[in-house]
Amino acid sequence: MKNIKNLNTHILLIFIIFTLFYLINIFFKKSNIENYIGLQNKHFFDSMKKHNYKIDHKEKTITYCKDKNIDSLPTCQTKSYQKHFNTMDAIKLAKNKDATSTLLMKNNIPVPNFMIVSIYDHPKEIYKKMRNNQKPIAFPIVLKPINGTFGIDVFTNIDDINTLTSTLQYFKDSKKRYKHVLLEEQIEGDCYRIFIFNNKVIDVIKREKPFVIGNGTSRLGDLIEERNEQQKKDGFFITKNISTLYLKKQGYTVDDVPKNGEKIFITDIINMHNGAQISRILLEKIPQKNIDLFLKVNKVMDITCSGLDYLSNDITVEYDKNNSRILEVNGTPDTEIHHKINFNNGEDDFYERISKNIF
Repeated sequence: MKNIKNLNTHILLIFIIFTLFYLINIFFKKSNIENYIGLQNKHFFDSMKKHNYKIDHKEKTITYCKDKNIDSLPTCQTKSYQKHFNTMDAIKLAKNKDATSTLLMKNNIPVPNFMIVSIYDHPKEIYKKMRNNQKPIAFPIVLKPINGTFGIDVFTNIDDINTLTSTLQYFKDSKKRYKHVLLEEQIEGDCYRIFIFNNKVIDVIKREKPFVIGNGTSRLGDLIEERNEQQKKDGFFITKNISTLYLKKQGYTVDDVPKNGEKIFITDIINMHNGAQISRILLEKIPQKNIDLFLKVNKVMDITCSGLDYLSNDITVEYDKNNSRILEVNGTPDTEIHHKINFNNGEDDFYERISKNIF
């Protein structure tokens, strides 16, 4: 009898452990699809209330009723804001960088030349595939996860076989169990975040590589620490991903003392969460040809709300005149980068522009 009780206890423990693992797995799968709270914050809801929209927090819907018609009944529309007003299919498509780039390329939307490679392929074989690709790819290249966010595990400035070898080894050693990664040509320029909602460009933020300026007396490592401290004081993210390789290519290590006035980039990951310099670009300065391109991306992707990552030397120049590219489409775009820089123009702020364009 005692053995039977022990057996039942063991079975119960195994069941509890299995259930916990199952719930944890479901949680991380959900987190993997929706990376940000996004629009679901106080600023968004306050803006909705200004327009007298009825908000159902339980169902995550917004309802707007127009003036009464001749039958004395209001005409009402209801939309779900749960996933940035997007469908799950649109979000999954945007999250898959391979599928997104393939679709955009088929629709004559400029993206970096790319290919999918196995991390277990020999680097020389990969280089051969690069040259023989339908659209040949030359060094320098970028390697990054097919599904990823925040610029995590994105490697740029891979300009030779040796660097390619060491980068592939990183993916092999990673506990994230990568099997395949996206390889694409590296496009020079600044990275712009284009926030599009309901077929309208809402806001454009320029992100520049984090840098420090030498003073002739301080170590580079100390300058980086000082910059990170200032970032924290200003309410921005610090630069955690310091690229020693990128510093080396500029002729520096963290122990060197840069000359007075010399500008040194400390990372090649252009992401707000890695301390990128951010500034707002006025929409009226952007050519209509570029605006039309951004809107075409959303139409092709069949997505309502997106954050486009656009690489360009200058967004105020038409995209086909300066080798600009659509880098990624984010289906659950972060709104913090837009809210960090206020419009300072009465009620005409970021969330107000969205709320006016819902219905």
